[in-house]
Amino acid sequence: MGTRTRSKTRPNWSAAISVMDSDESTPLLSSNGPPAQAPSIPAVSRRVAALDASQIRLEDVVNGFEFDNHPTEVSFALAVLLHLRKEKKRIHPSSDLYGLWLAHKAAIRDTDTLDNLLDDIWNLFLAEYRSVHDIRTVLWTSFSVGDDGCGNIETRRGMMCFLLVD
Repeated sequence: MGTRTRSKTRPNWSAAISVMDSDESTPLLSSNGPPAQAPSIPAVSRRVAALDASQIRLEDVVNGFEFDNHPTEVSFALAVLLHLRKEKKRIHPSSDLYGLWLAHKAAIRDTDTLDNLLDDIWNLFLAEYRSVHDIRTVLWTSFSVGDDGCGNIETRRGMMCFLLVD
C-alpha cells in the first residue's frame, strides 16, 4: 500500500493569461456601440413589414445603408428579420373569433416564410469560408433597437438576443 502524494504545484495562471491576446477583438467584449450608419432595427423592420413576407429579400433590408463589411450587413439583415418575425407572431386580442383565426393563420404563414428567408441568408453566408471573426461579427454586432425618448439609445448586442426572446 503506497501513499499518494499530492502535487503542491499550482497552475501558472499568469503564464496562461500572458498567452491570451491582449488585443481581443471579439464583438461580444467590445465596448463599441452600433455601427453609426445603421438605423434602428424596429424602424427598418416596419419598412420591410409593409412588404408581403413572401416577397422580402436581403436587398429590401439593407438597401440604402452602407456597412463596413459583409458580415455586418448580414448581421443587420438577420437582426431586422428576427425582429420582424417576433412582431409577426404577436396576435392582438379580439372578440372576433374568425378574425383572430385568420390573423393566427397569417402569422404562422409569415413566420414560416421568414424562417426560410433567415435560413437562406445564413446558409448563403456560410456557403463560402468564413473566419471566426466574420461569424462573431454576424452573431454579436450591436444594433440600435430604439430610443427611450430622453436621447438614450437602447441597443441589443447581436442577433442572438433576438433569438432568445421568441
